[in-house]
Amino acid sequence: MLRTLHDLFDSLLSPAHETPAEAAARLRLATAVLLVEVMREHPGIAAPERGAVLSALQREFALPEPEARALLAQATAASGQAIDFQTYTAVLNERLDEAQKLRVIEAMWQVAYADGALDAYENHVLWRIADLLYLPHGGYIAAKMRARDAAGRSSVTRVPWPGALRTATVPRCSSAMRLTIASPRPRPSSLVAGATLWRLW
Repeated sequence: MLRTLHDLFDSLLSPAHETPAEAAARLRLATAVLLVEVMREHPGIAAPERGAVLSALQREFALPEPEARALLAQATAASGQAIDFQTYTAVLNERLDEAQKLRVIEAMWQVAYADGALDAYENHVLWRIADLLYLPHGGYIAAKMRARDAAGRSSVTRVPWPGALRTATVPRCSSAMRLTIASPRPRPSSLVAGATLWRLW
C-alpha cells in the first residue's frame, strides 16, 4: 500500500542521521518524480512515456519490474501535489555528481521522445530542471542529442505552445555541431555504480 503524501514528502528531507538505505530510497524517489514530471507534461499520458519511465528506473537503479512500478506509483502521487521542482533537484544536487545528473537528464529526454513528438511544455520542463541541476548547456544539449539518436529520430516534430500557428520540424544537427557541443566525458554506466563518494547499495 502506498504511504501517505505527508510521508512521501518527509522522505525527501535529509535527516540528521540517514542510513545508506534511506539515502538511496530518497534519491530514487526524487529521480522518479522528475521523470514523472516530464511524462505529466504531455497531454494524456500514453503507454510509451510510462514505459520509458519504468525502463529508466529499472536500468538506473537495478530495480525489478514490481519495485519499479511501485516507485512509479509513489512518484506519481508525489508529483501530483508538487508545487516546484527544487525539492527534488536539491536531492540530486546533494547526492550526484555532474556526470550522474546528466544521466538523469538524458533519461528525462528519453521519456520526452518516447512518443515521437517533443512539445514546448516538455522542452521547457527539461530546461528548467537542467538549470536547477546546475548543468552546463553543452552537456544538456549533448544528453538531448543522445536521447534523440537512441529514439531513432532523424528529425523531431515540435508541438507548439497553444495559439502557435504551425509546427516546425527540427533537422538533425550537423556532425560538426554535434562534435562541438558534445565535449565527451566519461559517463557512469548507471546511477548505481557512480561516484565513489556515495553508493546506493
